[in-house]
Amino acid sequence: MRASNYLLQLFRTAILTHYLLSGRWHIGLLNDILQPFPIRLVAAVIADQVADERTNDCRYDCTGHGQCKDGKCYCFPGYSGTYCEENSCPVLCSGNGIFSGGQCICHEGYKGRDCDLLTHWCEVPNCNGHGQCNQFGDCECDIGWKGTFCDKKDCKDSQCSGHGVCHNEKCYCEDGYRGEQCDEIYPAESCIGKELLLRDSEPESDADSACANRGRVDSESGLCICIPGYHGSKCELERCEVECMNGKCGNGICVCDEGWTGMDCTERKCLPGCEQHGHCNNGTCMCGKGWNGENCYIAGCINDCNGHGVCRLFSGQWKCACHTSYFGENCSLPVESSCSDGVDNDNDGLIDCEDSECCVDSSCSSSQMCVTVIQPRDVLLKVIPSVNGNFYQQIKFLIQRDSVQRYADERYFNESFVSVIRGRVLTEDGSPLTGVRIAEARHPTLTGFTLSRSEDNGGAFDLVVNGGKTITLQFMRKPFEKLEKSFYIPWNEIVYVGDITMRLGPT
Repeated sequence: MRASNYLLQLFRTAILTHYLLSGRWHIGLLNDILQPFPIRLVAAVIADQVADERTNDCRYDCTGHGQCKDGKCYCFPGYSGTYCEENSCPVLCSGNGIFSGGQCICHEGYKGRDCDLLTHWCEVPNCNGHGQCNQFGDCECDIGWKGTFCDKKDCKDSQCSGHGVCHNEKCYCEDGYRGEQCDEIYPAESCIGKELLLRDSEPESDADSACANRGRVDSESGLCICIPGYHGSKCELERCEVECMNGKCGNGICVCDEGWTGMDCTERKCLPGCEQHGHCNNGTCMCGKGWNGENCYIAGCINDCNGHGVCRLFSGQWKCACHTSYFGENCSLPVESSCSDGVDNDNDGLIDCEDSECCVDSSCSSSQMCVTVIQPRDVLLKVIPSVNGNFYQQIKFLIQRDSVQRYADERYFNESFVSVIRGRVLTEDGSPLTGVRIAEARHPTLTGFTLSRSEDNGGAFDLVVNGGKTITLQFMRKPFEKLEKSFYIPWNEIVYVGDITMRLGPT
């Protein structure tokens, strides 16, 4: 289970980099999980700072991550350092968040610019030696220090006893108070000679009006000492009633940073569109009945299960629970009621083990019709390919012994041209078809063959071929007609050819 979660995060945050010459390009993206998924394309233009021809006067040959010009390495995007030896582009959000609006929106339990910290960790572990990291991952500063990471000097009492403002480690007191921490009451009236002057009755000076009539200018510092409820260099800003935890105060209201909301900016925002089919609960979109996905855009119970099932919540996902006589994602396909009576019970032209849904029945478990291959993900759980390898190294596991593609001769495949053809085989009524033998028509002894799979989204297949040309595939399974289909396959790509429909042969 641990390995499965690791793989899911690995694939969700994969970064693919291609360097393109100037001109028009068409980029194809394949989503093989059969549900919408956000993709972000980032384009960077490299200026004319690299030489047309590579020279050899740079040390270490720029470690293969840049080009040399006049003895200096100019690094490709994602690399830095004198010799382009450092990887400066980490996996987006460390696999623990979503990149949106130029920053990472972390999943629950993670924080930090790259979502690489657990929420109970402090970003500066020792709080710069001037505080302690609490159980919530926040620095609690020692007396005399302040700031998110306790890196700024503070007054002994940062609030100046509630009767002044702290500036450059010193409290500047409001009228009626004095002392190092503004904790001493100062008489509100002064005696000069025999005359009694009340401070409140003094005419307003030009200096005090510079504080927007919301404070006075301190004669010693020249700074505005604001009355309660206001702040700023000229007392021009209203103070917020609450502390803006993840934002800034603007005219008495918290203006939250991207990804945060609420009066004090402590609530996580959800992805756009969440409110259409769900409601936001501190960053998590809680979907209404029948909707799934991180922003509740994915229909989980299409057409209300076609009246042949009920919409239920399974492990946090809304899915159709079909009545006993129907199956399929939306309960649209009738079930073969008996798999050993020699009768076509669901009127699809298939009898007993010929029907893919019977492959789960004990009477068909050993039938040739139900033989299939291992799931690619099950192979990956045993041998995880290097994410830094080239295309061939990342897909080679498909043609190795006891894997997805049987009897393939690895020596036949050209590392520079190899590609993967992916698709799904269905019957005419849309039912997934298990056990279809799929091979390259012209070189079956070299490329081997694969079988359409039964689990998850049934009928899926993957076949490794040498691309850069037209490939003809052959599909065979009794009692269906043999089928051949041709596709142009470019090199070093996963090419999705869609659904392949097989027709029943003559009876």
